[in-house]
Amino acid sequence: MAFSQPQIIEPTNGQPADAAIIVLHGICARAQDFEPLIHALRLPRNLAARFVLPQASTLPITMHDGREMAAWYDVFDTTPKPWVDKIQLNASAAYIQALIEAEVAKGIDSKRIVVVGFDQGGVVAYNAALSCPQPLGGLMVLSGYFANDHGLEAHTANRELPIEVHHGLDDPAIPEALGREGANAVKALGYDVTYRSYVMGHGFCAEQLIQARHWMIQRLGAPTLVA
Repeated sequence: MAFSQPQIIEPTNGQPADAAIIVLHGICARAQDFEPLIHALRLPRNLAARFVLPQASTLPITMHDGREMAAWYDVFDTTPKPWVDKIQLNASAAYIQALIEAEVAKGIDSKRIVVVGFDQGGVVAYNAALSCPQPLGGLMVLSGYFANDHGLEAHTANRELPIEVHHGLDDPAIPEALGREGANAVKALGYDVTYRSYVMGHGFCAEQLIQARHWMIQRLGAPTLVA
């Protein structure tokens, strides 16, 4: 699998970054599609966070008749649960971990790195964060699921990782029950998981964005809530 250079958005306050938020898009999407989400979060200007927006490879997707699209892994079927290409999923997770290592090499404390994933990106985010050998600041999964049968080797460094999971009650792409089931499965493994559902489809809503903002501030610490 080939990955291009991620899109980087530096802090808007002119200060050098002291935190990093890695945001993984979903299937059939682009890294830049999440720029509006970054603005919608309205994070405080004194939270000097660098956003890292990686781009998935272009892959033929079996369940979509082999059509090529941006994806983190192939999906063969979704019944009774997603049947995915485990090798590709693990390769994508390894790539995200390489981006984490790159941020640490730039001087960012790993505990000030948050991984966020939407749709397929959420599946990869689960894998990358739970198996990461460096302690992270948090994991947020949006409208995703936990592929718990792909041979995940969790690392003790992130046993205390705060995990926030959001899902739409009317999600037509990834049923809410699947997102809830995944969150419960991760919680059963001993992780600190908060699950929230919203009256929305496969996307975002205002109430969710407010909660996501508060969670980010809690994880990365901004002493003053400045718009």
